[in-house]
Amino acid sequence: MKKFLLSSVFLLLFSFVMVSKTNAQCAALISQAFSATVSGSNVTYSFSITYPNGNSSIFVSFYCPNGTLLRTECFSNQGNATISYSRTYAIGGCNPLGQYYITAQAWTNNQCGGRACGGLVRLPLEAPLPVKLVNFNAIQKNNKVSLTWETATELNNSGFEIERRSATGKYEKIGFVASKAVGGNGFDYAYSFEDNSTLAKGVTYYRLRQVDIDARATYSEIRGVRTGKGLIVLSVYPNPSRGTTNVAIPSGIGSVDVSVDDFTGKSVQRFLGVTTSNLQLTNLKPGIYMVRVNIRATGEVISEKIAVQ
Repeated sequence: MKKFLLSSVFLLLFSFVMVSKTNAQCAALISQAFSATVSGSNVTYSFSITYPNGNSSIFVSFYCPNGTLLRTECFSNQGNATISYSRTYAIGGCNPLGQYYITAQAWTNNQCGGRACGGLVRLPLEAPLPVKLVNFNAIQKNNKVSLTWETATELNNSGFEIERRSATGKYEKIGFVASKAVGGNGFDYAYSFEDNSTLAKGVTYYRLRQVDIDARATYSEIRGVRTGKGLIVLSVYPNPSRGTTNVAIPSGIGSVDVSVDDFTGKSVQRFLGVTTSNLQLTNLKPGIYMVRVNIRATGEVISEKIAVQ
């Protein structure tokens, strides 16, 4: 009888240890990151999920915007606390625009078997912008300005208004280019517009005003071209800003050095040999700054005051 009681106690203790160990191995997903990028007829899902136990796995289902299930996969963490993967699939019959998402479920072993841990986690991607511009360029050739731009995606896009501004004037509409996408929805389109006007000496700035079918609009970055040796005036926007400001650098002036100075004259940011058409200034604290652009080829220095709120 005594031997039986000892055996029973040992069995109960062993069972308790096994249950406790299993429960310890069944922690829920504790953090995650997710993104989805559409390119042509493919979508790439990238995600990182933390699951604190070694011998475990995560079952992931990949969905497109209309809820169509594209694929499912089991990912083992091989003893690592965090798994990070990237998968590319053909969009197929999915509605290509909208909110892509995945669902993830943790399991107790490496084959997505055993038992499920915690709840089902859904990781969405924020709805994309109506139109995603890949690039926008302005180049002066043969006394005219050629504007070119490309889109990666278009959703409910009516088209693009082209706006122009002289150094001291206001933006005015000079043309409109309709969307090439059928119904305003589609992928990968290239556009162009020729400004044949006679431009005054100095810098002329251009921007696109993308207009949705429902009349909502957003603006592109600004591009500038220089005509002759006229006065150069910087275009800095937004101004005032809340810490992030763009500097439009005219094409055709070569590389420039840019300095951002505070009210004492101390340089707080400096960029050498800039050749891009747009320079973004970030992490500026509230205050008044002077942006100075030095054109290496001519030695000219252009300055513009900016305010950060």
